[in-house]
Amino acid sequence: MTPPRFLKLLGAALLALISNVVIANASHVTDIQVKPYGHKSGNDTLSLQYTDKVRLSKPLTYVVEQLDYTPYFLGSSLIDLSQAETLAERKKDIIKRLTAINTKASLQIASQLKTLLFAPKVIADLDLDKIKISPKKDPLLSGEFVLHLPKRPNTLLFVGALNTDSAIKVTITPGSTLNDYLNRFPQLSSSQKSAPWIIQADQFTHQANNVYWKGKPTYLSPGAIIFIGLDDLPEKDKDLNKAIINLLSNRVEW
Repeated sequence: MTPPRFLKLLGAALLALISNVVIANASHVTDIQVKPYGHKSGNDTLSLQYTDKVRLSKPLTYVVEQLDYTPYFLGSSLIDLSQAETLAERKKDIIKRLTAINTKASLQIASQLKTLLFAPKVIADLDLDKIKISPKKDPLLSGEFVLHLPKRPNTLLFVGALNTDSAIKVTITPGSTLNDYLNRFPQLSSSQKSAPWIIQADQFTHQANNVYWKGKPTYLSPGAIIFIGLDDLPEKDKDLNKAIINLLSNRVEW
């Protein structure tokens, strides 16, 4: 079977960007090729092949046992390659809309999104301890996936109306609050600081309303994304901030 053109491109990118597990549909129902950050044997490649559907826990357990580090399960993800082209089109459409608005802030956000990597994540808990006590969290896999098991990061990512063309990584400082991090950006107005969006490492998304004025504590998981949305959007683009947030929830860092 000749793989779709997009999968060829993604395959090349994965080889270049390493630290992932690729599940490709070849002659097997589930064919898993592993290329993690670190392997106990010193070999950075691994291939797992299944001739039938397989529960997530089976390849996940095997892969975790081979790693020379403990994965950051909160920020780990199962990626459905069958939705990759759809997500790529969504990213393209969002950038097109931002460009059409043609303000300094919208063009800067478009530039930020162009440099970030996105992949269609499946809502799944990859914490093996939780899977063991809840069979509902152990779905059957069949098709093409990527299993991404990163190390625990020590940064947060700020995206949005930041008066910069690039998203900004900030090193996590123990004891710092969201308010403390926001105060590192003097270019933000009080209204922008009062209602940032938080995309936690597990994709849980919420808006921290009035965080600036009330000093409301907000937990930030390692690897979380803080998004500062656009104000005064045209009526036809009122949903644009939410579309960007949804896209950001699918961000990956290989």
